[in-house]
Amino acid sequence: MDIKSEKALDELSKKSSEYEDKLNEKTKVIEDKLEKSKFDYITILGIFASIVVAFVGSFAFSTSVLQNMKEVSIYRLSFVTCAIGFVFVNMIWLLTNFITNLTGKMKDIKFHIPCIVFNVIFFLIISASSGFYIYDTYFANND
Repeated sequence: MDIKSEKALDELSKKSSEYEDKLNEKTKVIEDKLEKSKFDYITILGIFASIVVAFVGSFAFSTSVLQNMKEVSIYRLSFVTCAIGFVFVNMIWLLTNFITNLTGKMKDIKFHIPCIVFNVIFFLIISASSGFYIYDTYFANND
């Protein structure tokens, strides 16, 4: 009986160690999923916060700036509105870029290219409106 009980005890300890290993593996999987869900929550809240901050800031800033520009030329108005758009597009891009770098997601996606395109467009519009303003101010009024 002593040998049988030792064999049974060995089998029981082997099975318990197998179950313990399986339990540890499943625990690691669950912990990994929990960590991933934390990063997902950070991503969602960060994107929402960046969008809210950008839109609230843009509306408040642009409203106050545009209210103080009562009787200005169309060139100066287009310059200021493009400058405001330039600042807020870049602010949204920086906030979303920070969040994606923080979470480590979307490393392969090149979403900085649309921001570069917007910056080039804003720069062209600002340059054109500045050029037209200079032309209108200094050269067209010399009649």
